[in-house]
Amino acid sequence: VWSNSVHTGAVFDLAFDPSGGVLASASADQTVKLWRVRDGLRLDTLNQPQGEVSRVFFPGDGTQVLAVGADRRIHQWRLVSREGPALNPVVAARFAHDAGIVAMALSRDGRTLVTAAMDRSLKQWRLPEVEEVAAWTGQSDVVGALAIDPTGRRLIAARMDGSVGSVRLKVDAGAGPAVAGAAGSTPGAM
Repeated sequence: VWSNSVHTGAVFDLAFDPSGGVLASASADQTVKLWRVRDGLRLDTLNQPQGEVSRVFFPGDGTQVLAVGADRRIHQWRLVSREGPALNPVVAARFAHDAGIVAMALSRDGRTLVTAAMDRSLKQWRLPEVEEVAAWTGQSDVVGALAIDPTGRRLIAARMDGSVGSVRLKVDAGAGPAVAGAAGSTPGAM
């Protein structure tokens, strides 16, 4: 058991890598920190974000770290510091929304990411390229929680006004962005 004063601001999210050996923490102090689980050793501080970091994930095989937050970007790093401190290089920092990102969900296979922002928009992304696949705008309120079903084909979105909706995700992600919806769905169907 270990305990550390790990951030200078609130911690909003935690995520384990698939091996369970590395823990990531996302914070209001504009950082993601990586920790060796067995003893609490700080492996790296990922300080490239320019605003509060609200969510963090290890997609797929855990070779990368994804984070989103107030700076409207999807941040992606290559994870190299598994056993000892090391610099984890930035792979991408992509502007994703017109307002801060408050939620994200990742498919089980790590190839589909969905983000939700304060501007009441949702977007689907293909990983590892961080390429936009679909967008849904005009939600009835800010989406505070997202879940992708185990098949990776359906998204459930819960909004701050108490409503919940679902939409089929775009499975053939090679066709580029679909502005109104995906797989025959419309924003109103959410």
